[in-house]
Amino acid sequence: MIALMIFRVALLALLPLASLPAMKAEELTYEKLVESVYTDHVQHFQKLFAHMKVRSFIEFGVGYGTKYFLDHCQEVTSCEILFPKQKTDWFDESKLLFAKYKNWTPILKRGSKNFKIADKIARQERINPALKNASYLKELKQICNELFAKKSYDVAFVDPGFHMRGDLVRELFNRVPIIVAHDTNASAEIYGWGRVHTPLNYEKIIFKEGSGVTFWIRKDKEDLIRALQKSTHKISDRSHLNRRYRNSLSA
Repeated sequence: MIALMIFRVALLALLPLASLPAMKAEELTYEKLVESVYTDHVQHFQKLFAHMKVRSFIEFGVGYGTKYFLDHCQEVTSCEILFPKQKTDWFDESKLLFAKYKNWTPILKRGSKNFKIADKIARQERINPALKNASYLKELKQICNELFAKKSYDVAFVDPGFHMRGDLVRELFNRVPIIVAHDTNASAEIYGWGRVHTPLNYEKIIFKEGSGVTFWIRKDKEDLIRALQKSTHKISDRSHLNRRYRNSLSA
């Protein structure tokens, strides 16, 4: 039985997001989203949305979970960052899936060849890619500069298809008062979580349930911080599955 469970977990990890059954937007209920390793983060966003009204939300990495954000935030911006020659199939499908939502702005960005190489180094060598070539950090900064040039956001969600998530979180500090990252139970060496050092003006809150979600909240939001900290004591004992990201499969 244990061997069969391990096999199923390994098989699921090899499936890209597009391999999941095609869904209609109205079918993406909270119950369905929370049971998937791709979207189990919504259970923690439910806690956030219960304590604050989000005016503007930006996510890095569009997915089925975008539906939940569209239903609970006044405005949602989804930024998909692809490699140089990576196909836009999933991004295009998402635009069709959420076409009726007037509060949604999808944005497509592309990294350079060095950006893709950095992802490969993180995934295969499990080291900090910046030790070999730090140019991808400049690309992340430039993308954020463009996104935040004329607009501010209440919340930023880090769940992209590339692996340097820790570096993206670092770039978002002092740009956004609330930063949330998905899959923080996953390897710190691959995703760069160990490179994220919480600034003095932010509070870090960790939820281990599911694939793992971590919040970094600016300390002037004291009531929200206290409310979420209380929620960490109400986590159910639930197993989780790790997964690879759809972009990595074609790297």
